[in-house]
Amino acid sequence: MSTGSDWHIAIAKGIFAGSVAVGVYYLLKAYQDYKNKEKSIYRDKIDDLISDMKMSIERRTKKIEEKIDAKRASMEDDLAEALASVKDLVVSKEMQEAFDSISSLVEKVNKFKELDLSRALDSPSFLLLLIIKRIQEEKEESMRGGQDKLGEVNLFEEDITSVRRIGSHAVKVYAASSESTNEAIAETMKVNKDDILFTYFEDKEGILCPQFMIFKDNIEETIVLAIRGTSSFRDLVTDIVMEEEAFLGGFAHRGILEGSLHILRIAQDEIKKALTSNPQYKKLVVTGHSLGAGTAELIYLQLKLGEAEYIPEGTEIHCLALAPPPVFRPGKDIPAEMQNNIKILIFNNDLVPRLSLANLALLVVKLRQVDGLKIPTHSLISIIANRISEVEENILKTVRESLAKVEQDMFPYLHHPGKIIHIKSENEKIRLLFAESATFATSLLLLENMLTDHQGKSYQAALDSI
Repeated sequence: MSTGSDWHIAIAKGIFAGSVAVGVYYLLKAYQDYKNKEKSIYRDKIDDLISDMKMSIERRTKKIEEKIDAKRASMEDDLAEALASVKDLVVSKEMQEAFDSISSLVEKVNKFKELDLSRALDSPSFLLLLIIKRIQEEKEESMRGGQDKLGEVNLFEEDITSVRRIGSHAVKVYAASSESTNEAIAETMKVNKDDILFTYFEDKEGILCPQFMIFKDNIEETIVLAIRGTSSFRDLVTDIVMEEEAFLGGFAHRGILEGSLHILRIAQDEIKKALTSNPQYKKLVVTGHSLGAGTAELIYLQLKLGEAEYIPEGTEIHCLALAPPPVFRPGKDIPAEMQNNIKILIFNNDLVPRLSLANLALLVVKLRQVDGLKIPTHSLISIIANRISEVEENILKTVRESLAKVEQDMFPYLHHPGKIIHIKSENEKIRLLFAESATFATSLLLLENMLTDHQGKSYQAALDSI
């Protein structure tokens, strides 16, 4: 049996045990709080260290990127300088100018939504153009002689004299358009002052080829409508890239059609007066060079196929077009007599008779096709410099096969609506050859002298040599 003291001892032990437990709890809690605080301080230090590391990495990355950009810019400058040297070594100044003009045309074509041009060219465009030029020249050389299958043109002496004289009017109207008096205009055109019937040498912004003159040619016994083309090739580049518009059951180049109809609105009364006041002249000839020639062709078609009641009955209408671009796609065949009355002269490698939206689109497709072959720049340069190893020969074979398959159907091809006479200068001799419209209207060839051969003075020299 326990005594009272035992009970007190038991209570004291319980109190002591409880006090120890409480003390241990608070001790452990204090220790845990200390550890948590220590961890927090540690985490803060880790976070600070990570932040410092990130900032250091970003600074180093930025410096590395700056060095890479500087190196890349330096390499690009070196490459541009090297390519410029290559261009000067292997490409004539005229061909460089031609490529610059063609590049401007390509930029204009690039704006048409029909062409998917989301990806830029990887290789320099002038190198790609030179590769295409080489392939085209190889093909032209292999076909030499076969292109003359339509035969040589045999003109009678009176035809030669007429073509030479009327063709000279098409060239001389450029200079005449800058004169301010009829006396000076007549002297430039080599006619009498009284033979100048009407002149319209005004600039109208947004209208193609509105400048023209009407005069009598007493030697040819004809009324002449001479239309001036654009004053520079750069102006031509600005004007040529346009879509087509419905015209006489077919389609015509929109801008040139606008110019031709503009001229007829102004000139129809003057043409009627010229023909009725000179009944001994039973012939009207429309002529021009370059865009002026394309305008002359469409005017002729309008006079023959459209409404032209103001032309006296019995009047013969002819057209002599020097260096026109393709302007017309007929809905049905043009009568043979009308085609024969549109004489189209094209000199040597003139570029303009091949310039159309469709042909430029085809060139763009060819550029992208060759670019897609991923030919190394050094190989492109080797080919252009004619340093052909087995590797380059295989590359050329691939390019030939690749280009042979290229077509474009985004834009229809406009054509030449008359009889084409191709004036070829070979070994200082002039040959006159018949040619088909498709020869010029469905391919844009990058040939030597393609700009020089378009100049009015080149055509004048060719006419003098016929």
